[in-house]
Amino acid sequence: MSSEYERLDDNEFAKKRRRVLITVAIVLTVAVVAGHFASIHPSDVIFFHMDASVDEFSPLACVASESSYPVLGGYDVVKYFSLAEGEDAVLGSNANAANFRGYTFHFSSQENMDSFNKSPHTFLPQWGAFCAYGVSSEEFWTWPTVKDHGPAADPNTWLVQDGKLYLFMYEVPKRMFLTGSVDVKVNRGDAKWATWTDTDMNNYFNTGCFWWDSKCGHDSDICIDDYLGLDEIDRPSYQRPVPTWATEVAFSSQ
Repeated sequence: MSSEYERLDDNEFAKKRRRVLITVAIVLTVAVVAGHFASIHPSDVIFFHMDASVDEFSPLACVASESSYPVLGGYDVVKYFSLAEGEDAVLGSNANAANFRGYTFHFSSQENMDSFNKSPHTFLPQWGAFCAYGVSSEEFWTWPTVKDHGPAADPNTWLVQDGKLYLFMYEVPKRMFLTGSVDVKVNRGDAKWATWTDTDMNNYFNTGCFWWDSKCGHDSDICIDDYLGLDEIDRPSYQRPVPTWATEVAFSSQ
């Protein structure tokens, strides 16, 4: 694959990781002291592994198949196909776990696990369970940045379209995906994902890049209520801001 962004793991990014780790450590310590740790959703906890290149703990890679963390935070990919539009996803259990190409999938029932084992390709999330709008329509993503940054997905923001499961970071990217021709976006996303994965469309899955606010994205993003408040003429032309890290990486590669 292309190596133009391999510097992401070098000096400057390592410094940023250290700052993030310090912040996370402080937040979690305060939560424990305050007695609120038990109320934190297990999927809200940031997963860590040892990164030998910087000799410290760092955020788990988004596609770490050898980790003990399940695809899509452990949500049942089979269950999506029987949910009503807008329903929350259903968390699976390691008591009903299946392996696909080194990745672990959790299911909420033995029946769903068996269905997956019989026909996994029927239920596999498209484009690795990353945000479908990000993959199909945001040009700043490359395979190295996908592996490290996302585009993150919220398991509760999803779409089953033509028998295929798509995930989104939050409601605005989902609405943008559905605006205009969905077929064009699907074809574009398929082409990009095939290029990134050397045409092996189901060999990489999201195990560590998630977002847990279905209404709002990052501070620079527009929330769903504001997006819906835009004039219908202006709404299709709205584009999410390019994240700061993407600008910094692009500049450093020149």
